[in-house]
Amino acid sequence: MELDTITLSDGDLARIDPYFAAVRQDYTKKVTLVFTMGKSDPRWKDSVADGLTLPKLVTVDDATKTCLGTSLVDLLKLQNTSYNPAARSGNRVIPGNPQPFYFRLLVAEVIVHEIAHICQGWQTGSNFDALIREERLSSAQRLKDCLEMFPGGSNCALSKNMFETGAYDFDSRWTKAHRDEVHTGKFDFMMPMSKMRSLFPSIKNVYRGSGPAKH
Repeated sequence: MELDTITLSDGDLARIDPYFAAVRQDYTKKVTLVFTMGKSDPRWKDSVADGLTLPKLVTVDDATKTCLGTSLVDLLKLQNTSYNPAARSGNRVIPGNPQPFYFRLLVAEVIVHEIAHICQGWQTGSNFDALIREERLSSAQRLKDCLEMFPGGSNCALSKNMFETGAYDFDSRWTKAHRDEVHTGKFDFMMPMSKMRSLFPSIKNVYRGSGPAKH
């Protein structure tokens, strides 16, 4: 089920990271983020990921100098990941508790990861969908070959999917640099805050101020 859709313009992308605005700098860019609760949207297909960029919807039109891209983000999966589970201490059970600030950080990180994929598509041009499929097959075979040579997998870094490796590297560095700003709400404009607040009904005024990550 589609919950919310947020459209990010050139200016929004520059607010997230200057790199996003620098890709195809003289083109008009638009990113569409679709937020779902679970995988009921058929566009997820068999994916179990937190987010999914739709390669066929990552386009570059040289005639109009326009770049478009669409990604899905699964809020339910991220909410479940952020939840601090119940624990046992001796005979005492410590109840689990929601962690809304950690949840917001995870959502921001996934959004940045997917926009990084969209930028990869804008850089490569109209054949992004084919390149994604080819690299997925190639990296799977490289990993299989490498594990046969090195059963522990310690020397298999180069066998990883180059698109995923690049996006993970970017989002990890971005999150490290902007963690505190995410907690103060600087990047709330790229997230469905009304829906996210509704996921924590027991917490008064959630996201109305800043707070630390609790994880």
